[in-house]
Amino acid sequence: MQVKHLLRASWVDYYSGGVPVAVEELRAALTDCLAKGSLRVIDAASRERIIDRLQAGAIIGPIYGLPNIGDVDFPDDYAQFPPTTRQRASHVPFAFTDVVHSRVERFYATLRAAQADIESLHDWPGRSASEPKPIGPWRPTWWLECNEGFRVEVEEFAMYGGRCGNEDYCCSNLLPYERGDQPRLNRVLASRKLTAEESCLLNALGTDPRIHTGQTYVPPAVEHGGNFFGIQVTLAKFSAALESCIRKGWATEATANHRRSIEACLNRDQLFCPLPKQSLVKFHNGCAILTLAGRDVLLAAMHDYFGPDWANCLKVERELYREEHRYCAEMDGIRAAMADYPSNGHVLLNAHVEKIGPWCVYWWKQYPSGYRLEIEMGKPE
Repeated sequence: MQVKHLLRASWVDYYSGGVPVAVEELRAALTDCLAKGSLRVIDAASRERIIDRLQAGAIIGPIYGLPNIGDVDFPDDYAQFPPTTRQRASHVPFAFTDVVHSRVERFYATLRAAQADIESLHDWPGRSASEPKPIGPWRPTWWLECNEGFRVEVEEFAMYGGRCGNEDYCCSNLLPYERGDQPRLNRVLASRKLTAEESCLLNALGTDPRIHTGQTYVPPAVEHGGNFFGIQVTLAKFSAALESCIRKGWATEATANHRRSIEACLNRDQLFCPLPKQSLVKFHNGCAILTLAGRDVLLAAMHDYFGPDWANCLKVERELYREEHRYCAEMDGIRAAMADYPSNGHVLLNAHVEKIGPWCVYWWKQYPSGYRLEIEMGKPE
């Protein structure tokens, strides 16, 4: 299992049930489970056995896809039908989601970024993209203006991938996934009187409106930045960086007055914006946001390191159409799921429910019967 997955599993508020778990503890537990046979590494033969068993039982799915070769998974004898009775009277069964067809438009700050993203889609079966079209000056976020931009429409067909529909969004990082040039990074940070942890935080604040001043785990966007800077950002370092950025005037705690002031500026703005302008100020009271001084120091450091291509990672995505299937063991879960639609500014185009036979979420999480809700939604014309 890769370190990034172990890091994600250790998040206090995510997978670890509110109990802090170190990566080293998870690594030791994984080694122990593999030795005991309670987990295994999937190879070609074990994956083929899973497929054969599902086909022999005419089982729909797995909704969240088959394990890949090299994944850690449960042994062959783990699969069993879970109980269908409810644990408590108020419990509403969960309806699992699988987006099978979608169309989105993506916006980029540079032609090079648009072309690179299109090229990367060639590695994904079922995905296709249009040629980039220039859009002129535009605004990807409330704090940033770009002199030029490019639009690409992407379509995807993919059943049994467990995909969920995306909210319209600005990219969650301005930094690439690859690790940076450490000596050069250190020189840039020193010249701007920035620490690597402060840089990770400012990058995350620039595109993620959900970072709270009382956060009890390291946000994914900060963790991602740590990979680029070659550091592991612990919760203590994250908290210290947030406190430091606020003290230096690079960040502040959002209030209703901040939101109203930014909204007023956006309403006077004539630049093209792919997303509704109100969605650019989604932060709530208590969230940490960039100040203009923080924006300036972030952009200066980005320019120093990346040069004119500093915005290559910037991307905004807007969903145009979505067809998704929801699976549940009981009709109550389907009825509850219906309350989720339409969403994301869509209008409901079609909805259909059918009863199905055996199905599974993962190959080992199987149900003897259930229901499938098929939904189509699109942006209004």
